[in-house]
Amino acid sequence: MKDANQDQPPASQRAHRRVGSEAAQSREASSAQRVFLANLRHELRTPLNGILGYSEILLEDAVQEGQTNLLADLHNVHAAGTELLALVNELLDPAAIESMRHDGDAANVGTQMRYTLHTPITAIIGYSERLLQDAVAHNEDHIIPDLQHIHAAG
Repeated sequence: MKDANQDQPPASQRAHRRVGSEAAQSREASSAQRVFLANLRHELRTPLNGILGYSEILLEDAVQEGQTNLLADLHNVHAAGTELLALVNELLDPAAIESMRHDGDAANVGTQMRYTLHTPITAIIGYSERLLQDAVAHNEDHIIPDLQHIHAAG
């Protein structure tokens, strides 16, 4: 009669396989996290670059056309967009995320992002709304589509 344990590999081999399997799962999770963060950075940077691009175009046009009533708010939109882009880059920096994970603070990344990004996002939305109202009031229909792009991206 055969002993049931004879068909089983030694305990050290089973432990080695389990450790190897856990390491493979850890690598897969880490790779998935890197892909997720890269996609998130892209999804956040794309509209921010649109905000910056449209605000730069509108600033140049306002200066050329002497629309001084728009300059302050356009500068504020551009400044808030620049700040927001810097914050996104800082918060989603792979080294910063890794540091938070080692410090046990990775679960708070979403909360930290919402808190940190709230003010510049609110500024972009508020200034773009005011600019849209001014454009309508002053019959500056040619800038409304660009302002709507900024507002939608905020």
